[in-house]
Formats: sequence, structure tokens, C-alpha cells
Amino acid sequence: MRAWLIGASFVPSKIFFSQVLDELHLQITDLRVGVDGGAKTWLELGWEPHFAVGDWDSLGSTHRLLGRIPHLSLSRHKDRSDLYYAARAAIAIGAQELVCLGVTGGPRLDHHLATLFDLSEFSTGKYGKLRSVRAVDREEDCVFLSESIPTWTGVLKKQQKVSVFALGGVVEGVTLDGFKYPLKNADLLPSSLGLSNRVAKRNCEVCLRKGQLLVIIRRHWS
Repeated sequence: MRAWLIGASFVPSKIFFSQVLDELHLQITDLRVGVDGGAKTWLELGWEPHFAVGDWDSLGSTHRLLGRIPHLSLSRHKDRSDLYYAARAAIAIGAQELVCLGVTGGPRLDHHLATLFDLSEFSTGKYGKLRSVRAVDREEDCVFLSESIPTWTGVLKKQQKVSVFALGGVVEGVTLDGFKYPLKNADLLPSSLGLSNRVAKRNCEVCLRKGQLLVIIRRHWS
């Protein structure tokens, strides 16, 4: 089962959300989760979320919407983010894929970094085996790899920018195929070493042997 989690870290136009849902083929059988204010976004898009999770700081006066949506209310003094608890709930229900919208970007760098670290943690299988974990915003797609999800493949445009970064320490056995600057069984430290590679062949692959890797694919590829 694929779970779609919409948050409120940034609020682009409804056109953006609709385009991504169409592009990635939202199905009626997919699990729809509102992360705090993302519950309102689901309703604005014409979809009823299956449930919502949050402390409701980004719902404001529209918290009355919760009367029609199954929800889990969190304390504002919690240790982890709304997204963390929403993803845990989705996995407990049976989600095997996480697609997150409205959870990266925006003016809060601390929120952005927290999301990247949390989603990378979910990719490791610590809370349940997943086939894929990704976050999508206006500028890029973020794909999270680990020993549990060791490979990403995609069909991209030539010269499209792709960056890869180690998270949480050394990533061993990194191979990049189809790029201007390929790698084979290399080790990456958390650094700028993987910044702004370019697609050389339409069919691309990134894989690793050990560690946690963030793959960032620029949506605007020029």
C-alpha cells in the first residue's frame, strides 16, 4: 500500500499538488494522511483524508475540520515532529511506500532538516520494511536509500541535475550509473562531494551497500 502524506511546511498552489498527484498516479485505494494543516489541503483538493495527525498549530481557526476526519491529536511539547508520528501511523496500518508533499522547502531550515533526517530513518526499516520513501516539493524530489532500500532507478532528462549526500555517517559501496560523474563502489562522507551531478543517460541508477543516502533530483532541470 502506498501512503500519501501532505503537510504544511510550505503551501504551494493547489495546482502544484494536483499535478504531482496526477504525475505520481494517486489511486483511490492509496492511504491519504493529513499532517497537521495538510488535512485542510486534502479537502481543498477534493479528497477526504483517511486520517490526520498533528498538534494542529497550522490548522488555526480551521481546526473544526477535524470533526469530519479521524485524527490523532499530539501535544505541542512532543519530542518528534508531526510528520514522524504520521508516518509511524501509516506504517502501522500497512503502508509499504511513503510519498510526502508539503513537508520540505519553505522558510524553516530546521523543519526541512528534521524532515530529511526523519524520512532517512524510516528508509532503514527501523519501524517496518518499506519499498520506497520520497518527498516532493516545487524544486526537487528527495529519495531516501539505505541497506533496506539500496537502489533507486529513474528515467530522467539529459543534463538534469542530481545530487547525492551521505546522511548519518559514511555511506559505503555507492554506485552511480548514467551520470556525467559516475561512481563505482565508492565511499561517501557527509560533504559537498555529491553536489550537482548531471544526467548523461536517460536511464539512471543509484545504489549503495551500507549507510543512508539522500538522492535529490531537480524538478526544474535546466
